[in-house]
Amino acid sequence: MVSTRITALAVIFCALVAMSLTFSFYLKVNSMCVSQASRAEIVQLTTHTVHNQLITGSAHELIDQNGLTKTDSNTHRSATQASRAEVHVTNILHGMNLSKRTVHNQLMTGSAHELRDLNGLKKTDPNECRFITLSASVNEVVHSTPYSLLLPLTARSWVAAGFRPIILLVVHLPVKWRATRLAKLLMSELESIRHCKIFILPSPTRFIEVSLAQVSRLFVSLLLPESERDTYLRISDADMIVYQGWPFQTENITGVHIFNGNCCLPQRPMHSIGMTVQLWRQLFSPLISMESAQCSPAELSERLVILLNQRGIQSGKPMAWAQKPWSLDQILAGQIINNMKGIRLTVSPSVGRVHFPHHALIEGVVESHEHKITVSQLPNLQKRIDLSNLRLSEPFQNWNWTRWVEQINRQL
Repeated sequence: MVSTRITALAVIFCALVAMSLTFSFYLKVNSMCVSQASRAEIVQLTTHTVHNQLITGSAHELIDQNGLTKTDSNTHRSATQASRAEVHVTNILHGMNLSKRTVHNQLMTGSAHELRDLNGLKKTDPNECRFITLSASVNEVVHSTPYSLLLPLTARSWVAAGFRPIILLVVHLPVKWRATRLAKLLMSELESIRHCKIFILPSPTRFIEVSLAQVSRLFVSLLLPESERDTYLRISDADMIVYQGWPFQTENITGVHIFNGNCCLPQRPMHSIGMTVQLWRQLFSPLISMESAQCSPAELSERLVILLNQRGIQSGKPMAWAQKPWSLDQILAGQIINNMKGIRLTVSPSVGRVHFPHHALIEGVVESHEHKITVSQLPNLQKRIDLSNLRLSEPFQNWNWTRWVEQINRQL
């Protein structure tokens, strides 16, 4: 009887110990869950966020490099995979003690090595690995949209976003133009921008300047030296001011990346296409029967004039906006990119865009399209700068848009 009671007491004691350990473990796990929830709140990662990154083929690069099952961005992912990815990426990012903005930016670019760079394991200058190409005609400054006069602002915004600007100025009678006061002001202003490269392409007539400026962006890789063949190069529009760089810092996505890429199918938007210099050469140099190597601005211009003539744009005839060949640059981009073989294409949606003059800047805005802005409206852009993060960025320190506009207005 006593033995039975002792056995019963022992069983009860063991049960109490087990309950105590279970409760202790529960508290520990609960604490860990709360901690993990706090971490997830800090970086604001959701299953939907990770799923979006998997779809675009960017987050899977982080996941693959950290030991999860390798995924293909073109195949279906289950909710379980997305959940595992979320937890795993959250742990990685928390350990690196990155801010919410940094986490979001790096996830969008899918560049694991940049995350490491930010934490001191590898130091690089982001401006050394990215080009942005902008172009403009110079004899259209007193017409509806003075693209060339927008370049100092747009180029600086891209520098703030981590890019080296390449400026293509298409000019009829370049020597005569360079002697003008307005030309000297513009060149001086552009040359003062850090990392900026400027190419002047001669145009046989004033009428074809705009068309040359449009299509020349697709062939800018042919103006760059062989040492830049692996550099990432994007093209954009002179009237598109960017306020955040993360949607465009896609150099770790292989192949071709197009921001807002499905906006005008079967054409492809010139804002904004990105790939390496070498891939630009490979895809587009055959259109003008050139070797995939460096050439001069004059030689490139000659080849492009032939291409324009073949496509119905004549040097001696003025062309109205929205006329059929007007969007030849987008047409050519669509024809080449849509027919690529064996080259990955990644398309991302447009986010955070506002339009002039209809929309004010809002928090989180990525870009503003200053479409059809006139010379008299240019001073209004100072408000864009003052209300945005550009005002505090290095390229805008000691630089004032209003002062620049006042200078050019005295010359018009």
